[in-house]
This record gives sequence, structure tokens and C-alpha cells, in this order.
Amino acid sequence: MAEANIYARILSLVADLSGETGLTPQTRLKADLGLDSIELVQLVLALDRSFGVAIHSAEVTPEHFDSLGSIAEFIEQKQAALAAQQPAE
Repeated sequence: MAEANIYARILSLVADLSGETGLTPQTRLKADLGLDSIELVQLVLALDRSFGVAIHSAEVTPEHFDSLGSIAEFIEQKQAALAAQQPAE
């Protein structure tokens, strides 16, 4: 359920930024949507705010930011790492 929620939020952010509809996990940011570097920075900032994770410039790689699916996997990993750093109550 959490994975679906993450993907839905990413889909909404990218749709708002690109103005495109019919996005899928395989939709590629540059090849399919034509996002430029400024739009990519805007997306990274929106992801930071929306998910509460810090995305460093060195992490903005094709491995993590090629497609909507790769972004969702990256955000899941970032959130899991953040949760693992939180002290147990």
C-alpha cells in the first residue's frame, strides 16, 4: 500500500510539472516527457518537500531518475534508510 501511495504522489507531481497524462512506471523523464534540467531540479525539490527526504545532487542520476518507476524505488529506499536511522521508541 505504501508503494502505491508513493507512486501515486510521484505521478501527481510529474503530471503537474509536465502537463502530461497517461503516465506509467515506465514513463521516462527525458526521453518520453522531454523534461529539461530546470524541470528536473523542480521535481527534485518537490520530491524533497512531498516525501521529507533530502535528495543530494550526486543522487540525481539516470539510475534513480530515468523513469517514474525508478524514482518510486529510489524514494522507497530513501524513506527506508531514514526510518532505519530513527531511534526505536
